[in-house]
Amino acid sequence: MLIARYSRFFASLGLRTVYNNIPKQSANYHYFRLPKIHEKTQLGCRFMSKAADETVVNLTTEEVLEEGKKGVHIIDVREQVEIHNTGLIPGAVNIPLGHLEEAMGMSPADFKERYGFEKPSANDRLIMSCQSGNRSRRATIAMKKLGFTDVVNNGEGWKGYEEFIKPK
Repeated sequence: MLIARYSRFFASLGLRTVYNNIPKQSANYHYFRLPKIHEKTQLGCRFMSKAADETVVNLTTEEVLEEGKKGVHIIDVREQVEIHNTGLIPGAVNIPLGHLEEAMGMSPADFKERYGFEKPSANDRLIMSCQSGNRSRRATIAMKKLGFTDVVNNGEGWKGYEEFIKPK
């Protein structure tokens, strides 16, 4: 009864009910927040096919560092607060996953002004990186959908880099 009374309030917060075949009056009547997934974005993982996912090439931390020394762009797609707390792999630049599609749509001059390096062309080699390799996998797939042909994933992410530099 009390829950039914506040259902409009919960709905206004973006909360939805889960019934699980339980009457509304039951103590097991739960509320939870649904994630907002924008269907039009190419970054929504729900809309990525398995075929595209299978084409992602994962590099080890050692391979990422070697390619970074050769001048390959390493793009870290973590949020800025994560970068602030942990740092970046040497040679990497931060473009958060939520801004990636917008960034690649910028003019080269605007891109350079905002991110501090030349906007990569569709044929440039790019390494996508994140905390553990999951978001960068999504970013790799999204970049391929945007027309970039030579994009690989840092499969170990920042966690792999921390392990790599740890004294043994």
